[in-house]
Amino acid sequence: MFTRLAAGLLLLLCGLGSFTSRAQLDSLSLSGSTLFQVNSTSIMRPTFTWTLQGKAQPQMNEALEEFDEGRWQRAAILFKSVLDADSTFWPARYYYAVCQKGLGDISGARTQFEKLVLQQPKVPEIWMEYGGLFQSVKQFSQAEDAYLTAVKVKPDLAKGYYVLGALYIAIQSEQKARKNFERCLELDPQSAEAHLGLAFLKLLKVRKASKIDMTDINNAIVADSTYRPALYWRGFLHLQKGDYTACVNDWNRFLHYMPNNPFVLRSRSLVLIQLNQFEEAYADLRKALQIMPEAEAEDSRDVFSRSVDFKSLSAYLSVKGYGLHDSAFFSLKRAFCFLSIGDQLRTRQAAERANAFEASAAGYLMAALGTLPLEYALPYYNKAIELDRDFFEAYRLRAIFMVTSHRNYPGALKDTQEMQRIKPQSKLPYQMRALIYAMQDNCTAAMDNFSQFLDKNSTDIEGFRIRAKCRKKIQDYKGACEDLRRSIRLEPSRDLYADLFQTLLKAGDSTGAIHTLRQVTMNWPDEPELKLALADLLQARGVYDSAQSTLGEALDLIQKTTDRQRNVLMATYHSLSAKILIGKKDYETGLKELNRAVSFNPYEYSFVLDRAKLLIKMGQIKQATKDLSALRKYNYEPARSLWDQYLN
Repeated sequence: MFTRLAAGLLLLLCGLGSFTSRAQLDSLSLSGSTLFQVNSTSIMRPTFTWTLQGKAQPQMNEALEEFDEGRWQRAAILFKSVLDADSTFWPARYYYAVCQKGLGDISGARTQFEKLVLQQPKVPEIWMEYGGLFQSVKQFSQAEDAYLTAVKVKPDLAKGYYVLGALYIAIQSEQKARKNFERCLELDPQSAEAHLGLAFLKLLKVRKASKIDMTDINNAIVADSTYRPALYWRGFLHLQKGDYTACVNDWNRFLHYMPNNPFVLRSRSLVLIQLNQFEEAYADLRKALQIMPEAEAEDSRDVFSRSVDFKSLSAYLSVKGYGLHDSAFFSLKRAFCFLSIGDQLRTRQAAERANAFEASAAGYLMAALGTLPLEYALPYYNKAIELDRDFFEAYRLRAIFMVTSHRNYPGALKDTQEMQRIKPQSKLPYQMRALIYAMQDNCTAAMDNFSQFLDKNSTDIEGFRIRAKCRKKIQDYKGACEDLRRSIRLEPSRDLYADLFQTLLKAGDSTGAIHTLRQVTMNWPDEPELKLALADLLQARGVYDSAQSTLGEALDLIQKTTDRQRNVLMATYHSLSAKILIGKKDYETGLKELNRAVSFNPYEYSFVLDRAKLLIKMGQIKQATKDLSALRKYNYEPARSLWDQYLN
C-alpha cells in the first residue's frame, strides 16, 4: 500500500521540503496513492558584507534583486559581470554558481563551486549548495562528503543534519537517516522538515493504514503551522485511513497558503468526488486545469497516448453546458469528475444518465471515453459529432480512436482536416497529421506537417525528435542533427545525446560526434561506458594521447563498478588500449592488452578476431590460425572471411 507513498515522501525529503511550481501530482486513485515531485534543494544564503568599487557595487545590488525575484537568467549575467570586475569576490561567484545550477548548467555550476571551496573552505552554505548540486545528479557519495564538510565547519548547523538525513534515505541507510534527523531536532526542535523525515521513516514500516502513527507529522505542523508539505501529507494519511473530511480540511489549509497550486486542487477534487460533492469537485478541477502548466495539462509529446484534453473538454462544457437541462448538466459534471480519475464505468453511467435527460454531444463523447471494450466506442463518437459539427475535441478523440484501435489512417486524416476547419490557428491538426504520416512511413508528408506544427510550437521536444527520425529515413542526416540539437537545447537528456551522436557518425561528422560525447561525459561524469565510447572515437581519429587520457579516466570509474559489470568494462578498456598501441605501432604491448581483453571477456568474439588480425600482421600465423579456427566453430562470419583472405 505504501510503495508510492514511500516514493513520494522520499522525493519530498530529498527536496529539503521546498515546493516548486513544477511539483506534479502524478495520480490519485480511489485508494489515495500520490506522488509529488519537488525541488532538489533549497537555497542556503550565506551572511556576508562587502565593499566593491566602481560599477560593481550597483551591479551586485541589482543582481541580488533579480535573483530574489526569480529572474535567474538576468541575475547570472550580472553576477558574472561582477566577477569579471573582481574575480576574488566570492559572494558573486556563489550566487552565479547557484544560478547556473538552477538554470540546468550543471557543468558550469560545478566549475564555480570547485573554485569556491578552494577560495572559501570555511563557509558552510557553499558546501551545502555544492552537496545539493551533486545530489541533483545522483552523485550521492560526493554529496555526502560536501554535507559532512558543512557540519564539520559549523557543527551546530541544524539544516546540515537534515539534508544528511534526507540523503541517507535516498541511499537507503535508515539508521544514519534517523540519527541525523534526531541531531537536527536537538539543535532546532522546531524543524518541521526533520519531524516529517522521522514520520517518513516510520511509514516505511507500516503495512496497514489503521496503524499509521501521525505523531511526528503532527509535530511538524505544531512546529510550523504553515508548513505545506506536512499539511499535504497529513491530509494524505487521513485519506489512507478513510477520513475524507479530515483530509479535505488539511488540504484546505494547504490551499489557504498556496491557493493556486493546481495539483493539490486536483487532489482535493478527487476526494470531494468520494464525498459526492460533485459541484465543488468540478470547480476545483476547472480551476486546476486553467492554471496548470501547459506541459502537464496538455502533454503534446505523444498525442495518441493521452485519453482526453481536459482543458478543452472543460471549456466546452462551460460554453455549451448551460443550455442543457439542469439534471443533464449535473450528470455531465459528474461524468467529467469520474473521467478525470480514470473511472470509466462510472463515467459512462453518468454520461448515459445525462443523455437520458437530454441527448448532447458532450454526453455521447463522455460515454465513448467510458466505454470498454473500445470497439463499441465509435458509435458514441459519431453521435457526438452528428449533434455538434464543430466539436473540436470530438474530432480529435475520434481520430485518435481510429488510429489506435482500427489503424484507419484515412479516416483519422479526414478528422484532422475538420479540426483545422474549426480552429484554423490550432497546432494540433498539423501535429496529428505529422504523427499519422510518420506511422505510415510517409516521411515527406510527415516532415511537411511537422514543419508547420513546429513553426507554431518551437518548444515541442518530441516533435523535433520525430521529425529527426523521418529525416534519417531519407538520409537527411544534417537536418536530423539540427532537430536533435534543438531538442537538446530544450531539455538535455542522455537519449537525445546518444541519438545525436549516432546521427553525426552517419553524417560522417566525427568532429561533431566527439564534441557531443564530450558534452555527455561532462553532464554524466560517473559513467565509464561514456568515457570508453569517447576514447574509442578519439583513437579511431588517431588522437592517441587524448584517447589514452580518456581511457585513464574510464579506468578510475570502472574500479568503482560491481564485479560482474567490471569484467565486461575491463575487457573493453584493454581492447581500446590495444587499438591505441597498435595505432602507435607498438604491436607487442598491444598483443598483451588484447590477451587481457580476451581473459576478461572470452565470449566477445570481436576481441579474439582483433587478436588474430594482429597476429597475422606480426607474422605469427600459427597462433592466428588457432584463434580463427575457434571462431569458425561458432560460425562467426568475420572470422570465416579473414580465414579465406589470409589462410585458405
